[in-house]
Amino acid sequence: MKGFTLFEILLYVGIFALVAGLFTGILLVVTRIQASQTALLEVNGQLNFAIQTIQRLVRSSSNVDVEAGKSLTSIRLRVADPAKDPTLILVSNGAVEIKEGSAASSTLTTSSVVADSLQFIKYTNYPGHDSVQIDLTLSYNTTNPQGMVSRTIRSAIGRASAATFDSTLVPGSTTYDVGQTGARWRDGYFSGSVDIDGGLIVGSNASNDYLQFDKSGSGAPTSGDCSADSQRGRFYVETTNNRLYICNGAARGWDYVALTN
Repeated sequence: MKGFTLFEILLYVGIFALVAGLFTGILLVVTRIQASQTALLEVNGQLNFAIQTIQRLVRSSSNVDVEAGKSLTSIRLRVADPAKDPTLILVSNGAVEIKEGSAASSTLTTSSVVADSLQFIKYTNYPGHDSVQIDLTLSYNTTNPQGMVSRTIRSAIGRASAATFDSTLVPGSTTYDVGQTGARWRDGYFSGSVDIDGGLIVGSNASNDYLQFDKSGSGAPTSGDCSADSQRGRFYVETTNNRLYICNGAARGWDYVALTN
């Protein structure tokens, strides 16, 4: 029986080593690509989920309670649900966190990724429209150089802010109301007169509410503040002599009554 010559053995060993080397290189490339793709899919998936959740929270909020035009690492949202008000979004311990009201914080990202940065910028565009720019960067949480993937996404969310008007607001009918009996507005702030063509009811649902006017001083009121009939009905409390002044028009000026306990 004839065996292999030394040359043939060396030739076969060389071919085997060459094929083994080629397969090893292919395996390393496939492993590297697989690690990179796994990291990329994980980062992209969590990045999209975090951005979509933040967008939903901003859109459903009643107010973005941050300074406009300033780059911030967290955002404070006012929401209708008292149990979730305020809602805070920030990065803590490498994760994107949400804190709703007094409840414990919850995370939008897992330990598979690290939140490198999160920035918000609020833009106010009158009348009545705000937008929030979001920049979020996530990276895969690994020490393997082949899986070190980092991605950044920039998004902008538009939302209606509290109504702002640059012209007169006129109702289409005198039958429309502002608020309802079971859904009342809380405070109103005006820089001019309030003209009510009807009754004025204060504290109808609570015994500790009062009709209060904020005009008082240690001396008598100024005569010029009661020099026309259109000023009739103005009130003033004089604290030194404990008098209540009432404007009675141009002819009489200020009339007063003494206040006693």
